[in-house]
Parts: sequence; C-alpha cells; structure tokens
Amino acid sequence: MSDDDDRRVTRRSNRECREIAFKTKEYYGIQRRWPVKITDILRSGKILTLRGEKKLAYVVVNDDVLGDKDAKTEFEDGTVRITVKRSVASQASWGSRSTANDACSRTRPWRHAC
Repeated sequence: MSDDDDRRVTRRSNRECREIAFKTKEYYGIQRRWPVKITDILRSGKILTLRGEKKLAYVVVNDDVLGDKDAKTEFEDGTVRITVKRSVASQASWGSRSTANDACSRTRPWRHAC
C-alpha cells in the first residue's frame, strides 16, 4: 500500500463520533449553528485532531490534478494539508451559502423561496 492509498482504520462507535463532532463544533464556536459552513472551517487555518490542534492548509486544485480522487489529506511538518478538486470545493461552497430563506428551507426543504 502506497502513501496515496486509502487505509483501514478502527471503527468508531456512534457515541464516539458524536463526541468528536460535539468537541469539534465547540472548538470552532459553532455549537448551535445550522447548517455548518464547512468552507469557513477549511479556510480557518487550524484543525482540531484527536492528537490536538494542528495547522490546516486547504488547497483547491484543478480537477485533473487528483485524477479519480475527489480529495486527499496529508500530514507534513505539523500541518494537515487537504487538497480538493475545484468541482468538489465549488459544491461545498454552494451547499454552505447562507441565505435569507435558511429558516424556510429547513422547514420546507423542497421550496427554494418562501
């Protein structure tokens, strides 16, 4: 298995996943925000890992650079580097846009406007 391959990790329980999510939202000060703007977090320059806070580099590249992968994560010199295809980053940005109709879309997601 090369460094570019995915690897298996120990499965986490639902409780563990929820605890990690809660701590992460608390770390970024977004405990009660919905939806979470993932692009704001990715551009924050920092990330909370299970081993503590690390520097975060979020790099958007042309789609052909990553081939058949949507993104990759690397850890080097104390920095977590997330490299993502431009098309994936665009979808993440689109999905996190805040609009005046957020409350409406949460109660009636099939509607684009109230």
